[in-house]
Amino acid sequence: MKNKTAIFLQLKEKMPSKFSSELNSLLDNASDEDIDKAVLLPYKNPLLTIILALALPGLDRIYLGQLLIGILKLIFVIFSYVMLNIGIEFDNDTLALFSLVLMLIALIVIIRDVFVVPTLIKLYNFNLIKSVLEKGIESDG
Repeated sequence: MKNKTAIFLQLKEKMPSKFSSELNSLLDNASDEDIDKAVLLPYKNPLLTIILALALPGLDRIYLGQLLIGILKLIFVIFSYVMLNIGIEFDNDTLALFSLVLMLIALIVIIRDVFVVPTLIKLYNFNLIKSVLEKGIESDG
């Protein structure tokens, strides 16, 4: 029998805290083999998503597995930056103002994702744990 308390503490750091009781019950019903599988799963790192979001907007979503959203976010940020520079270069105040609004929207999206995507990563990790532990329980029963 595995030390389920130690494993619980190890796994709960990788997922949202609101699912702690569900994780505890999953571990209570899981076999040692399934617990070993859950511990060795390739988890995604929430801190890495913050770094990716700040380094190159869109990479955080790509890391999460949302390829289309990540690419669209990256294109939007680049587009708004290019449009702002074109507006400034050609002394077009209307285009520059419009592009500035786009840049502010892009900044809001980037800041929002710095807080949202790490939570989505932890939810992804929990679903990974849950699928492994529930699969083992279903095959036993």
